[in-house]
Amino acid sequence: MQNSEEHPNQIYGRHAVLNALKQLPANQINQLLIQKSLKNSYLSDLTKLAKAKKIIVKIVPKDKLDKLANGGVHQGVVLEGAPFVYSDLSVLKDSKFLLMLDNIMDPHNFGSLIRSADAAGVDAIIIPERRNVQVTDTVWKSSTGAASFVPIVRVVNLSATIKSLKEEGFWFFGADMQGTNWLDWQVNGKICLIIGNEGSGISPGVRDKIDEFIKIPMFGHVDSLNASVAGGSLLLMAATKRH
Repeated sequence: MQNSEEHPNQIYGRHAVLNALKQLPANQINQLLIQKSLKNSYLSDLTKLAKAKKIIVKIVPKDKLDKLANGGVHQGVVLEGAPFVYSDLSVLKDSKFLLMLDNIMDPHNFGSLIRSADAAGVDAIIIPERRNVQVTDTVWKSSTGAASFVPIVRVVNLSATIKSLKEEGFWFFGADMQGTNWLDWQVNGKICLIIGNEGSGISPGVRDKIDEFIKIPMFGHVDSLNASVAGGSLLLMAATKRH
């Protein structure tokens, strides 16, 4: 079972549109809009891919695309999609590598984390229905279309979800400067990395349920990283160790 609500009605940019056309079923795409008088080989490729899936292709003025992309860099192409489909909890049943986001509010950070999760081979991403940015146009663009490859599950309560997943054998990890050095991080079996809010970090109720904190060694003058950078680094370290 899947549920669809808010989501990017406009997917724009070369890579995001290409991945969406490859991954999304035709019934989740309304039409492909291409900038008038713009000639690029990749636009021709996108047109062929869209027509092969029987998706309507329209040539429109640049100002229309500018408006649809709300000032974003569309590279002459916008895909009008149906509501984003969030995955049901059932996708977690056979998962072994998860990412959970706790109160991530910046859509660029969310998009970057989705992109990193895809690169690291994460099976699914878990976000709360409230107090977290949802999948928007900006998130999709920032993920360069990776949001079409990694299942995203929305849950009512993160703490209850953690409890349920622990019963399934999952171990939960978070980032902390007082934690275990990431070189000593044991990542075998079922694991879930939790990334918290950009400013306040992981919320107290979720933090109390983390099994182990992991430290990212730093050698400069600052002692913290942006949420998406820290998350991406930890995800790729875990992926490297797991493989």
